[in-house]
Amino acid sequence: MIKLTIVTINRNNAVGLESTMKSVLSQTSCDYEYIVVDGASNDGSVEVIERLAPEFGTRIKWLSEPDTGIYNAMNKGCRMANGEYLLMLNSADILVDEHVVEKILPNLYDTDIIQGNILYKENGQIIRNRGYAHSDIRFDEILDAVFLHQASFIRKDLLYEVGFYDDSYKKIADTVFYISALIFHNASFRYIDIDISIFDMNGITNSGNPYWQDINESEVSRLYSEILPNRFIDYYHYSQKRIEFYENLRRLKLIWHCAVGLSVLSRKICGPYRKVHKELVKRP
Repeated sequence: MIKLTIVTINRNNAVGLESTMKSVLSQTSCDYEYIVVDGASNDGSVEVIERLAPEFGTRIKWLSEPDTGIYNAMNKGCRMANGEYLLMLNSADILVDEHVVEKILPNLYDTDIIQGNILYKENGQIIRNRGYAHSDIRFDEILDAVFLHQASFIRKDLLYEVGFYDDSYKKIADTVFYISALIFHNASFRYIDIDISIFDMNGITNSGNPYWQDINESEVSRLYSEILPNRFIDYYHYSQKRIEFYENLRRLKLIWHCAVGLSVLSRKICGPYRKVHKELVKRP
């Protein structure tokens, strides 16, 4: 059985697609399947695929046809996959080096989602993003949506269990998938400290385009309203404000220690902040 399928989607980004395909082609381990889904590009992307595909031999499958968006294309690639695990490496994203597949294959076992690190450039510097950086992620962390799609290996069966990516979302369908998988399907998660990919910061949904920012805000609101009870949303936002408040105090160490001391003293004098209301019921 094929252990790993790498899926690349593309539309009118021939230069980025060539970089992505060459980074996959350069891998020292050939034990993977590669799928390229092109959205009927007219900028020479198909010519890039036709030129590089023969070098992959039987490891590659590709198609070029119209789609309805990013996640519609991703779903096509996922359904074409034969691998036990899938990595979404979109056009212009590249693998860190030629040893990524070789290093990751021994780690693909016994977990629904396995996440490594991504690298990206910011203000002339290389940043390593470890995402959650630990395996025992909490409920609140899942809602904060620190998902590194370009460094996550998803068990294909999990996609079928969750229902693939909801392409009615234009920008955050991957977030919707992860929240659904980790919270409602109790998917297992494991972090590995391995650099996987270099993320292209110039992608369309990562740009500062106000259109995509508005889409993001509206879709996040829709997501929370659809999957979470209103009382929980209120509690979550309330908790986030408290956390921010205490984090700001913690940065001012003297004020933080004074606040902690006063809190301890007030509890000793006045009792708990909020008492449990109990009373003895007298029977007639």
